[in-house]
Amino acid sequence: YLSKGSLTLDATEKELETFDVTRSPQYLLQQAYVGLEQAQLQLTKSMSVPDVTISAGYRRLQGNSGDNAFIAGISAPLQIFDRKQFAIPGSIKRVEAEKHRLMTTKVQLNTELHSLQSQLRLLLNENELLETSLVPVSKRVLSDATHAYKLGQASYLDYVDSQRGHIAHKDRLIQVQFEAIKYQIAIQQLKGTVVSRIQNTPQGKCHDM
Repeated sequence: YLSKGSLTLDATEKELETFDVTRSPQYLLQQAYVGLEQAQLQLTKSMSVPDVTISAGYRRLQGNSGDNAFIAGISAPLQIFDRKQFAIPGSIKRVEAEKHRLMTTKVQLNTELHSLQSQLRLLLNENELLETSLVPVSKRVLSDATHAYKLGQASYLDYVDSQRGHIAHKDRLIQVQFEAIKYQIAIQQLKGTVVSRIQNTPQGKCHDM
């Protein structure tokens, strides 16, 4: 069994703090998709604007007068068969779809964060109960039962029961701490702080085998 102190539960204050999920990597990624579709829409609109041609010059009039006339004109292609015009509605729909996904992402992240924090709080409460009460009490019970058994004042079954109870509490403590660490990491991943937490956590020394 793992001894006390061999499994370390980091401070959890940062994981339980209120967090703006719009700073989450998942939200920022979806926000980038919205920006990408908006840029594509602007590009599609700009490509659909017809090229206007302005012409000007002198032209000799027909007849015997020999006079010249200044002539100016503007021409633009008809957009009746311009396929780019049909691309704009589709691009607008894609922008709206990405915006909807962005709102959905925000709701999902808030829900997920609240659930993770609630589970972490429950585990921390159980961890405190085990560390401060159940494990120490079961250890004293085991110590008393061991002493009594050696003196012939307790049966072997009583000794085994006390040993089993203490081991069960220690096992549960290890399991709770392990689960709490997993929830910590999940919250750090959601917030995008897992790398910085690892970098700021003191690392153990490596020993040659």
